[in-house]
Amino acid sequence: MKIHLNYFNNLRTHRRTSFIILFLILGLFPTYATNYYVDKNANGSNNGSSWNNAWESFSAINWNTVNPGDTVFVSGGIISQRYIETLNIPSSVAGTASQPIVITKGKTSGHNGEVIIGDGYVIGNGIAIDGSYYVKVSGFTIKRTNGPGIEATGTVNVLWIEDMVIYRCDDRGIRLYGGSTSTNRMDSVTVSNCTITLDSTKTVIYM
Repeated sequence: MKIHLNYFNNLRTHRRTSFIILFLILGLFPTYATNYYVDKNANGSNNGSSWNNAWESFSAINWNTVNPGDTVFVSGGIISQRYIETLNIPSSVAGTASQPIVITKGKTSGHNGEVIIGDGYVIGNGIAIDGSYYVKVSGFTIKRTNGPGIEATGTVNVLWIEDMVIYRCDDRGIRLYGGSTSTNRMDSVTVSNCTITLDSTKTVIYM
């Protein structure tokens, strides 16, 4: 790539040109994905930047800092760890085709145990997704919720639900509901490698 520089006598024009050149040069460098962390037992600064400084709850996640290509890891402890709250993923969370946003359980030792959401019919949904653009959720166990294990509503444009265990939720296993308006729709939802165990009267996947 060639960058041509033109020099001007006028100082104001020169400064403007220098700023444009700097902007173009900075644009040549790639942006790198960031990992964020959730651990209910973290005791650091709780800004999500590391396991020590992890967000302590799902509600503490600052979704405004999560960008395309980023991953949010949730600690499962050494063996297992339970979160008695709904994992709410707002519509502002949006990846791209080449850089999806991933929400999954921890992979490193000490945090790669089973992540259990719910258990005890205390919370509504296990995971609630309010619209989705290139988002992947994977690796969680959702037990005994009052609502669906996973519910996606609004406009969904490419959603992956992978490697989930959904057990005895008191409604549907997975509910996909675009809504009653013509502007909302479900477009490309992939459910793979999931184990869903419900009472015989419940619906495994409702669309």
